[in-house]
Amino acid sequence: MSSREAIKTLILRYAELVDAGDFEALGALLANAAFTGTTSVTGAAAITQNFNNTVIRYPDGTPRTRHIVTNFLIEVDEPSGTATSRSTFTAYQALPDFPSNP
Repeated sequence: MSSREAIKTLILRYAELVDAGDFEALGALLANAAFTGTTSVTGAAAITQNFNNTVIRYPDGTPRTRHIVTNFLIEVDEPSGTATSRSTFTAYQALPDFPSNP
């Protein structure tokens, strides 16, 4: 798998794990990363705790979301071993009395 494809897969897997409410697996996926949202956290345990503390999960264990990720812009510098990426996402959310909406 190319570096570009590996980065795209990482971004898509992140969205999949958030939608599943599997924050333990999300922390493991990003264990060697710094995650920056409203705060910046580093390491599996801190990332897992951050999501557990900030994302509402419903009785089914999920946040009832579906992230659609598009517009990937991935720039890889193989010689230096670095890359940057950006993407766009739309999050749909379903509530008990309201169907899924963006």
